[in-house]
Amino acid sequence: NDLVDQAAFVRRVESRLPTSGEVFVFVHGYNNNHEEAIFRLAQMATDANLQSVPIAFTWPSRGSISDYVTDRESSMAARNRLEELLLLLSKSPKVRGINLFAHSMGGMLTVETLAQAKLRGNGEFGGKLDAVVLASPDIDVDVFLSQFEIIGKRPRPTIILTSKDDKALRISRPIAGDVVRVGAASVRDPASIDAIHRYGFTVIDM
Repeated sequence: NDLVDQAAFVRRVESRLPTSGEVFVFVHGYNNNHEEAIFRLAQMATDANLQSVPIAFTWPSRGSISDYVTDRESSMAARNRLEELLLLLSKSPKVRGINLFAHSMGGMLTVETLAQAKLRGNGEFGGKLDAVVLASPDIDVDVFLSQFEIIGKRPRPTIILTSKDDKALRISRPIAGDVVRVGAASVRDPASIDAIHRYGFTVIDM
């Protein structure tokens, strides 16, 4: 693997852009190290025949079930770096759309980053942030709603994939005080229905 500076990174992305000018940024979850995140992104890109440039944003997960608390703190420490990546991509005139896909604890990192960017006055990254997909997001429901009080209703899709059978969420819930996680919340709950309408979420029960 080559270590490149920001300018060289952007040039590599631009050289691979399809005519749509879209990139696909993947933010991995808890209990996934760098190599596993790269493999998962490659698998998704192949299975979905991805028509955009795949980019993995990896943060320093220890890749161990027993290190949930450490992983959570590490993910939060990566907020500025994820925001920097999105800003870097958005400033390229050749990049027309940024799609974000975040899994599990990566959803917490992603939503925190979007809230932070909104407070800085650029929550949609120059209008280039397209779909945001949160797969089994490992976020306390109340925290999630407070984050979206800042982010607000996005002009483009915010898609939440939920699953009551998600292994990572089964592990994280008791560690996090047995609080319901967004990725396992019932779409029929009145609070969920209200949030879906208020913020325009698309929720898919897997």
